[in-house]
Amino acid sequence: MSAIANIVAYGAEATPLPHTFKPISVSRMGEEVLAEYREDITDVPPALQPYVKLRSRKLPSGVEQTRITVAIPVQEVITNQNAAGYTAAPKVAHTLSGEVTFHFSPRAIISQRRQLRQIMYNMLGGYVITATVQSTGNVPEIVDQAINPT
Repeated sequence: MSAIANIVAYGAEATPLPHTFKPISVSRMGEEVLAEYREDITDVPPALQPYVKLRSRKLPSGVEQTRITVAIPVQEVITNQNAAGYTAAPKVAHTLSGEVTFHFSPRAIISQRRQLRQIMYNMLGGYVITATVQSTGNVPEIVDQAINPT
């Protein structure tokens, strides 16, 4: 199994910045493996950090399911303090999230899994031709090779 490592992805800022999601935990419950990652932004409480969850499990039908969730909590904007000078602690106003779920037959081979992942990647990225096929890293390994982080 692959060793758990950071996931780096660029955002949609005017000048795209790398966002590094650091491993927090890996747990196994029956047929499901859950790997959790969180961005480590200085001076931002953990509850307000963007996070990634990778889930892998075998369904009763034998189909292998892989889910990738990305969530970005948005901080409540505190503009004033009360008469005593108290300013409330930051809290989550709302959370943006997206999820991709893959379903593979146990008969699917790595190249078929990679083909599906790459087509989805190119569609989501708006690539007319293609982006370079990435075959290593936690996300490609969990999708293409059904290798869970340890």
